[in-house]
Amino acid sequence: MALHKRVRMLIFVAVGAAAGCARVTVPSPVANSPSGSQTTSEIQFHRLENGLRVALSRDTTVPLARIGLYYDVGSRDEPRGRAGFAHLFEHYMFEGSAQLGPGEFFQLVVSNGGRFGARTLYDFTKYTTTVPTNALELILWAEADRMRGLRFSQERLDAVRATVKSEVRQQAFNRAYGRFVWIDLPEIAETRWENSHSIYGDTPDQRMDPLDSASVADAREFFRTYYSPANAVLAIDGNIDAAAVMAMVRRHFGDIPPGPARPRASIDEPRQLEERRQVVADRNAPRPALAIGYHSPPRRSPDFWPMLVITHLLMDGRDSWMYEEVTRSGMTDWVYGGVSARHGSIYTTDGPNFWSAYTFHDASVSADSLLVAMDRVIERLRREPLDDITLGRAITKARADYFGQWSQGFGEGRLDMLAQFALFDDAPERLNSFDRELRQITAADVHRAAREWLRPGNRTVVFLRPAGAGGSSR
Repeated sequence: MALHKRVRMLIFVAVGAAAGCARVTVPSPVANSPSGSQTTSEIQFHRLENGLRVALSRDTTVPLARIGLYYDVGSRDEPRGRAGFAHLFEHYMFEGSAQLGPGEFFQLVVSNGGRFGARTLYDFTKYTTTVPTNALELILWAEADRMRGLRFSQERLDAVRATVKSEVRQQAFNRAYGRFVWIDLPEIAETRWENSHSIYGDTPDQRMDPLDSASVADAREFFRTYYSPANAVLAIDGNIDAAAVMAMVRRHFGDIPPGPARPRASIDEPRQLEERRQVVADRNAPRPALAIGYHSPPRRSPDFWPMLVITHLLMDGRDSWMYEEVTRSGMTDWVYGGVSARHGSIYTTDGPNFWSAYTFHDASVSADSLLVAMDRVIERLRREPLDDITLGRAITKARADYFGQWSQGFGEGRLDMLAQFALFDDAPERLNSFDRELRQITAADVHRAAREWLRPGNRTVVFLRPAGAGGSSR
């Protein structure tokens, strides 16, 4: 498919502009404490007049630029009757804009030696691209073109809807454990529709009525409401000159209208006081599975990040408490979990969610016995504060996980972290300071979080059984 003349012109503009960029001095590594150090990067945070937040970070390790647009719309923001729309738009954004036809964004990226991706989560939808630095302005132009408006038609909507429904069937219903934990838990334990409905817009009986009934007018309205500068963060990370990049951003995004004030439904969940249990069936599962999920604290609660330390204490490595209690007994081979398990992570969370622990086990193993063993671990943590050595080991694992996140997606994990701190906290500079925040978590913090959030009444238990093994069909 041929590119528009303006696109071809911008390729040469971008190459020339990048070649003339001045260098930005990056601070040297700074030792924060005897227990470790980190390299700090110069981070800038701007807000355009139309409300677009722009987070910039310089990384000189590779001659690349990573660009991400993070729209503040996830499945939690979908209006009633439009379940699955955030995920639908993850795909529809590639169906053409004013200057690019269907599929041409893809061609634009790969023809310049780049890669791109998109993902829908509970609290946002992201579009990321990595290209050689000399193609940065070209991608900014293309993203701005998509933000200005899409090509809506019945033909394109029908094509995207068919693709999305096929993906839902493949991911949620035609593979083992497709809905386990990340869809099952909210459906059972959340009380508000915004939090409890599936991110795919599907129901346990495999219906997708909201997607089936969606019209072009519905799609236009969803885009107008949520895909606006005032509802987005643009994050750029790489070997960049901040002043030159901001000039590009203003040139391409500055005159886009801010868009309407977006609606915000109440999403707070009431305090759960009694344990809930449910058996679900999975026709594709070769083995039973067990999950325990506890409502997790809000992001701005002092208990939020101690839950990350708890995750690494209980489930990270062969010295973790769950491994020692449950796995070494031969009841199962591993226990997994954390906040927002199986879909995102604690870092991608800004609304009601769960801290969960889950495992797969043989049919000969009693799920009730597994649950008793897991309870022993939880109650041990809730009984008394950790000693300094145990706490230090868990925090070290949490820090390793944080920096490990940076390398995800060929380095786009660092871009994600920059954008998430900007989107949720208006503080992208936490990219540099978060390691220090983790090292300041105390045993009292962990004990307080465990006592409140891992209490029995805050828990939902899901027993998954292979279909035909005595479970209620879902």
